[in-house]
Amino acid sequence: MIGRVRRAALLLLEAARSTRVPHDPRIAQALKELAAHSAGQRPADGIERYLRERPALARLELTQDWHRDTASGELRLRYQSSLVAPGCLRLVAAPPGRGTLVFLHGSLASADDALGGRERPGPVAELARDAGLGLACWDWPFQSERGSGGLYSGLRLHISGEREYARILPALGTSLWREFVAELRFALRQIRRQVGEGSPLHVVGSSMGGGFAYAAPLLGVEIASAAAIGSCARVADLLAEGATRTHGFFFYPLDGLRYFDLEDIVDRVLARGTRLLILHGDRDWGCRESTRRALRTHGVRTGRVPTIEVLPDHGHEFSDAIRARVLAFLREAEPR
Repeated sequence: MIGRVRRAALLLLEAARSTRVPHDPRIAQALKELAAHSAGQRPADGIERYLRERPALARLELTQDWHRDTASGELRLRYQSSLVAPGCLRLVAAPPGRGTLVFLHGSLASADDALGGRERPGPVAELARDAGLGLACWDWPFQSERGSGGLYSGLRLHISGEREYARILPALGTSLWREFVAELRFALRQIRRQVGEGSPLHVVGSSMGGGFAYAAPLLGVEIASAAAIGSCARVADLLAEGATRTHGFFFYPLDGLRYFDLEDIVDRVLARGTRLLILHGDRDWGCRESTRRALRTHGVRTGRVPTIEVLPDHGHEFSDAIRARVLAFLREAEPR
């Protein structure tokens, strides 16, 4: 009994310190060199080529098309995946003639957190309302009720689901990143189908969702603007700086560095003419100064410099100040 308690305590302590442990500079240097070698082999259209050459394996199918949910008043669409638990897209219709905010929540949040309820709207619902936009959101595969309904039932923490799938998917030639992007593409297509071709879609992602917001404009659905909050890190910089534990298993595409890193995705998004905002706090450890520098340097070289803003006295959070800046960005992208 004492041994079990001791092991449980060690596991808790290890989890708490795992993102802050010192790294070996010699090994980090070797990883940096390997990443740099991969960068020299990348094609100009690396992200698009990766998505073509490495298709996702999950089969995503509608189980109930868009319908009005009487309890919430939302429009909802239900779907199933062959690899993870079923999902539900949720949509608060936009005012006439206005666009829709598509919100990608973080790993510790859920669609319920973003949308709230009829009596008390969530913070993202208030953001959409203030911007005069509709709002679409859904739970990622390991969040909320979906987290306990995947391959292993009853798991309570998203990291448990991520860890189990991160063991399995590479053996099949895919990764969590690729499967999440496929679900994002599916969701964007279904939302576009409901709101119509002429209605703007604005993607805002926070934390984990911010990491996927970068790719959203490249998935075959017209996106008017994208904002990545609390996510500004190249894989190459995480390797070189011993910071790979900062992000979850979802962050790493299988063999991705041979095709792209963050600067390549940003360049392709800006080349499409999509408005892009990168926003995070100065104390957000998962957002790297080296990455900001690399994005700006790459942007000067290509003639497409991204908008990167760092808020003082901020950690990894969706604060009132960040919300206000995102609101201003959305109003710039779609004036009233």
